[in-house]
Amino acid sequence: MPNTTRTTFQSTSRSTSENTTRSTTTYFNTSFNTTTSYTTTYGTSRGTSRTTTYNTYYNTSHSTTYNTEWSVSTTRQTTAQTTSAFNTTYYTTLSQNTTIFTNTNTTVNTPTTTFSVSTTGPVYRATNFFRPKEVSQTNLMLNLDARVSAGNTIWRDQSGNSRNATVSGTMGVSDRCAALYNFHSDATDLTGNYTGTETDITYASGNYGQAAVFNGSSSKIESNILQSTNMTFSFWFQTETVGEREYLMGFNTSGSAGYINTRLNANDTIGIVYWNGSTYVAVSSSAITRDTNYNHICITISGTSYSIYYNGNSLGSGTLTGFSASSRTDFVMGFDTPSGSGGYMNGSLDQVRIFSKALSSSEVTQLYNEDSSTLKKVDIFNDTTDGHYNLDGTDSFYMNQFITDQNFTIGGWFYRNSTGGSSGYESLWTQGFAPAVRCQIYGADGTATGNRLYIYLHNGSTGASYDTGIDLPTGSWFHLMKTYDLSAGTVKVYLNSTLKKTQSTLTGNIYSSGNSDTYFRIAKNSNNNSGYINGKISQVRVYDSVLTDTQIVDDYSTHDYLYI
Repeated sequence: MPNTTRTTFQSTSRSTSENTTRSTTTYFNTSFNTTTSYTTTYGTSRGTSRTTTYNTYYNTSHSTTYNTEWSVSTTRQTTAQTTSAFNTTYYTTLSQNTTIFTNTNTTVNTPTTTFSVSTTGPVYRATNFFRPKEVSQTNLMLNLDARVSAGNTIWRDQSGNSRNATVSGTMGVSDRCAALYNFHSDATDLTGNYTGTETDITYASGNYGQAAVFNGSSSKIESNILQSTNMTFSFWFQTETVGEREYLMGFNTSGSAGYINTRLNANDTIGIVYWNGSTYVAVSSSAITRDTNYNHICITISGTSYSIYYNGNSLGSGTLTGFSASSRTDFVMGFDTPSGSGGYMNGSLDQVRIFSKALSSSEVTQLYNEDSSTLKKVDIFNDTTDGHYNLDGTDSFYMNQFITDQNFTIGGWFYRNSTGGSSGYESLWTQGFAPAVRCQIYGADGTATGNRLYIYLHNGSTGASYDTGIDLPTGSWFHLMKTYDLSAGTVKVYLNSTLKKTQSTLTGNIYSSGNSDTYFRIAKNSNNNSGYINGKISQVRVYDSVLTDTQIVDDYSTHDYLYI
């Protein structure tokens, strides 16, 4: 069985929104000789025989070309290095059909059949570092991607402008991790949200690859994970000294609402310590069999209820009397200061997952039985249909108004369960009241409950509504973008990347610092309690320019990587 090692190294340093195409040709060469002997006996009346041998030679080769599109926009250097080993078994049949079996680090045993030739040999593969197509970040003022934040009380802005949207209402909770730390040489959060700041951390062999090592005197990892009412802490832990108290992880400011931390107690129980508004309170699990091996701990918080699991088994549950979660962001691993004296962990952490939900017992079991195939999956519970916010007709999002120019683009991915929302009409996005920009859905004649897309603009003195003639679907996802050139009085509407309408409109600026509604809103109409949506939202983007047709297609093309 061959074992082929592949090493790919790429370093890129670009700052461009242009697409480049790279073509890589990969050759699978198989060269072998096969001799097939046929023996034929001829009988004659003279009692003689003759033997004939036929020799057949085969030489096969296979060439495959891979084309990969790149859309790179970054001002920092990115280095990617990947080493992989391939064990390969393949066979070639005499009928001239060639099948190649390749499984990473897996031996594939293929039995030969009559008239087949079995052979093994090295397979040389030229591979590329794959990077999904991305939109240009150059002109992005807002990039809300629910793959990152769905289920949280804050919809985090990925544009780098920190325009996080406050969630109003109770959204469908996502199964995706709020944070995932593999600790493969650093404290990177694989969700991209909460990469940790390390203090005196080293790395050594852990339960899965490497683990973060805490020295017991100064080590800690801090991040700004947002606390929520419902949470789960899941991690693998190894202690250097059995029988000592070890602080593990939690929200850390002493003496303030929402403080909560988890720990191993000296009496071999798992504990939770929290602030009840006037003092520190500790609760503990039943006793565990504690050793210096890696063991799995999972602690779930649902409001004031908690459950504790050890190696997949429940150790009890109870109530955190007087506890109330707050919107705090002082998350820390390996350290605690509730009494002011400090407490450092002497041991290691591996495969830390934080969820913005209280996991079920079956989900805890799944985490405990996790293998290498899911170590980097932030959607470990297969929530590939939950990379979005679920809206029940009372939910919306808002942030401070930020569109101040006359030229901009707004769009995103939406799903409508039915027409009319809960108030007769629907607002996909709005900013301000007067002046204002709104994207709304009414009936075809402007009445409530319909599918007709309208443009509404107000420049501070005059307002106007425009019927686009476009009916939006229900029961399916769609990508909608509008480009606003209000200096020229032109709005273009794109549905699923296709230009559907060019509308002449009023001119002027839609921004005023003295607006009676100073918010940019999603799924709600200005400051009125109306315009809600029954459906889903996966992504909303705002650009500070009028995008071209090509750029609209680029934005739309990212849908292949949406969990919708």
